[in-house]
Amino acid sequence: MAIPWPDRAPSKWDTVVLGGVALPGIGTVAVKLSNELDVKKPKGGAGASVTAQGPEAATVTITLAFHSAEHLAEWQDAVKVLRPKKDVVSAKKIVHPKTQIYSIDAVLVQTIDDEDNKRGDTYTVKIHCVEFTGTPKGAQTKTEKRLDPREQILAETITNLPKPSAGNTGP
Repeated sequence: MAIPWPDRAPSKWDTVVLGGVALPGIGTVAVKLSNELDVKKPKGGAGASVTAQGPEAATVTITLAFHSAEHLAEWQDAVKVLRPKKDVVSAKKIVHPKTQIYSIDAVLVQTIDDEDNKRGDTYTVKIHCVEFTGTPKGAQTKTEKRLDPREQILAETITNLPKPSAGNTGP
């Protein structure tokens, strides 16, 4: 599916669906992608060796701007889904054009910032998330079977040993 240009489909770019809930207000999304690099600098020398360790989970920041009391009431309901009272933190499906660009389908909510809201016409909330890269439910993982040499029977070696002589009484 082609991702629409922001000016041609502002309603899609202003709406964020997280955990099956269309978040209230006008939403914007920021995505940060990074790779883990192991940088080793030599002591007293110039230059460094760099080893790429692979991509890290992306960070996704959702900023919501509420402009009415209705938005704030909808936010109260959304928080119950995003941050349930249970001890279990679960991945939430995310739908927004920007996350689609980077193939981010699910995130874990890390923090929710509700700071510096003063009287005025806009109430702002930030939701900080981390990309969920775990195994989806129901997927089978293949485990490599390794042989333990202590459990192997070396039958041919044992059966072909020479028999001790009758006069061999040992040490």
